[in-house]
Amino acid sequence: MSNLLVQNIKHTNNTTAQTIDTSGRTTVSIMNNDTTFRSDGGAVTQNLVQGLTKSWINFVGTGTISINDSLNFSSINDEDTGQYALTFTNNMGNANYSIDTHDRNYGGGWSDSNGTSGFDTRRRHENNSYSDASEVWASTHGDLA
Repeated sequence: MSNLLVQNIKHTNNTTAQTIDTSGRTTVSIMNNDTTFRSDGGAVTQNLVQGLTKSWINFVGTGTISINDSLNFSSINDEDTGQYALTFTNNMGNANYSIDTHDRNYGGGWSDSNGTSGFDTRRRHENNSYSDASEVWASTHGDLA
């Protein structure tokens, strides 16, 4: 058996494409948006970048609203009772992205006013009145700008 001992894999223009640390972990410097992976059975391929969640957030929706944790959200505004406006850090490529939103108190919610820079989410109680939710979760899938 042969071993190839390397620390960096570089392009011919001398830019580092991959780095291998002392424990053997590989860091890819730039992954193209057309990077594909084979399925578990190997019969089909999937585009990695297209399949990733582009943003997610967990926030407190009662009292003074605040973000517990997030990816690709820069801010959240309390628009009114049970109504919040979320702003992305990095814009989406268009307004045709998918949004999944839930809350601890009432289950599902919905979103509207989708834009490339963010969207609004609404929480409604069974009696059709808007209600603040103690904790709200949302995620998006689609194309980043």
